[in-house]
Amino acid sequence: MAKKRKLTMLKADQPVPLKDLVSGKRIYANYKGKDHTAVVLRSERVRLNGKLFNSPSRAAKAIRGGATNGWRFWKIKHAGELMPLSTLKK
Repeated sequence: MAKKRKLTMLKADQPVPLKDLVSGKRIYANYKGKDHTAVVLRSERVRLNGKLFNSPSRAAKAIRGGATNGWRFWKIKHAGELMPLSTLKK
């Protein structure tokens, strides 16, 4: 008989792992008129143009050339619309 898994509730200020939010999903950005698409992996890394980045912010930095809040920079499709990745953390 399989063990029942206990669900753990997260506190409002507790970070939610990226993989639990969007693992396997494409994320999108438009910067200076150019569209960019990346994929969030189960390892919580982001694959962009064949390169792996440790976070959405690092992938965004590779596009913009400077420090960037990747949670605001990247968008995800939800209900047919693009919305900032950061809205999933709320």
